[in-house]
Amino acid sequence: MRSRTSGIRTDAAGSKTIDKQYSGERIFIRLGPVSQDDAEQRLAEEIARIKAKQSGARRSRSFREAAHRYLTDCAGKASIEAILIHVEHLLPHIGDLPLEQVHDGTLEGFKAAERARGVSETTVKRALEVARRVLILSARKYRDEQGRPFLDVPPLIEMPDIR
Repeated sequence: MRSRTSGIRTDAAGSKTIDKQYSGERIFIRLGPVSQDDAEQRLAEEIARIKAKQSGARRSRSFREAAHRYLTDCAGKASIEAILIHVEHLLPHIGDLPLEQVHDGTLEGFKAAERARGVSETTVKRALEVARRVLILSARKYRDEQGRPFLDVPPLIEMPDIR
C-alpha cells in the first residue's frame, strides 16, 4: 500500500517501511507500527545524515574526546598527574559537551562546584588553563579524518582574578 510520501510503504498490518534511493544511497528501514508523521521524520533524518556526509560536514567532538587526545599527547610530561587531576574534575561538568558548546558560561558550573568544595582560586585557574589548552589545540592541531580541525575557533576562557 502506498502512502503520501515517496519511499514510505505501509503493509496490510499497518507497519511502515522506508525504502528509498537518495543521492546514490539506499535507505531501507523497517519501522514497524509507527505513525505516518514519525516515518516521515525518520526519512528526513536519514536524508539529512546523507547530505551531511556528502557535504563533508565534520562530526562534532566532545570535550572528553579532545581531553583524551591531550592526555595522550602529554604522556611523557612530568606534569601529567596534575593535568590528569584537572581533567578529571572538568569532565563531570563539560565532558559530554560538544567542543563548540564549551565557553565561559558552560564553565560556570565547574567554577561554582570547585569553590563549593573549598578549592583555591589558583587551582580553579589551573584547571581552566587545561580546558583552554585543550580547546586551543582542538582548533590548531587536532584534525579529523578529512584533515579539518576539531574546532573552528577556540573560545576565550577568562581566568579568575587572583591577587
